[in-house]
Amino acid sequence: MIGKYYWSREPGKFVNKMTGEPVLISSSSINNALMGGFCFTGTVREWDETLVETIIDACNHLYKGSSAWPNEHRFTEVSCSSDVCTILMCSVLFRLNSDELMVTYETFVGKIMQTRVLMNVSKDWPRNLIKVRSWLPPNLDGTPQEFDIEVLDMKMI
Repeated sequence: MIGKYYWSREPGKFVNKMTGEPVLISSSSINNALMGGFCFTGTVREWDETLVETIIDACNHLYKGSSAWPNEHRFTEVSCSSDVCTILMCSVLFRLNSDELMVTYETFVGKIMQTRVLMNVSKDWPRNLIKVRSWLPPNLDGTPQEFDIEVLDMKMI
């Protein structure tokens, strides 16, 4: 595994994506604005988009230094639970390929941005873990590079 990020399912709960520690902010939006703190005023769906952005960050980390490989040659596998899949499927950044809509009941093919993504969904997968894998150099021997994302506060759903 190359690295690990963290993301909170709780809308407005900012966490340090490297450590998972909560970013402490005051309870008042006015105080946050005055003190330069964070304040989330969007919808739950908008908050869920930040999970996809975290996956994109993990992909960027995996593909770092592989700029010679255009996006259409990049292949990413995302493994997750059905709870996390539901969040991802509602994202405006994730699109299913209409010609490959469903490979099996638990496998979907789509794109996040311009990167082709195979999404494996399993009821046996840990509910709060996402594994992002890539098969690009320097691992031409077929060994994927892996990056984990732990979803915090899954008790909400």
